[in-house]
Amino acid sequence: MTSEAISAPTRADTASALRNLGHCFVEHDLSGELLERIRSIAWELTGAIRASPPIRRSADDLVGEIPESRPPDGAVMDHFPGCPVSGKDNPMSLAVVARRDGDDVVAHVTFEAACSGIPGFVHGGPVAAVFDDVMGFVLASMNGLSGYTATMTVSFKMPVRIGDKIAPLKVVAAPDVYEQCPRPRRGADKPQGRVRVVGGLSMFGVIARITQWHSRSKLAGVGIAGVEHL
Repeated sequence: MTSEAISAPTRADTASALRNLGHCFVEHDLSGELLERIRSIAWELTGAIRASPPIRRSADDLVGEIPESRPPDGAVMDHFPGCPVSGKDNPMSLAVVARRDGDDVVAHVTFEAACSGIPGFVHGGPVAAVFDDVMGFVLASMNGLSGYTATMTVSFKMPVRIGDKIAPLKVVAAPDVYEQCPRPRRGADKPQGRVRVVGGLSMFGVIARITQWHSRSKLAGVGIAGVEHL
């Protein structure tokens, strides 16, 4: 096979390889020789990458990244390629896969070694990050709104195991209530609003308050409708 016949790897392919490398690094006891080899290669490649043109993303790009219409039912959704939670081009992302399911968003994720807190279980930070990211899909991909999380409260009721490929974590997010809040006066505190949680939760309780990016006079409430192991 000639070199021309070999397809070049995509950024997502390379990010996936680096992601797996990171998890393996955390999970295994490495010899000094192997550590030096990894260190040397990593710094060499870092220099080459920094010499390449940078990818620039501004706050204004956020509006352009919001789809004009809802994706087809069952379609995979993506915030932006470099998203730290679901971005397929980000080697440090959690590789969350989110799909539209009617009016809801269903996401699946398998947490690997680098997400470990208590031995064998996932640190609460990555779990909360998944909730935050999936609720963002409800706001942006499903409802065409730009925004950022103002507050989020998570009640952890059951631990999540590391590397559970047979039963990955399933998160279902649904819109709850959208409230019009008074436009804040100059120097006043940020607008406040109530957010209800949709349905009963089997593993976690999540309450989030999301403020629109271009208009802080509105708050969008989004709730996690269910979290379970498949």
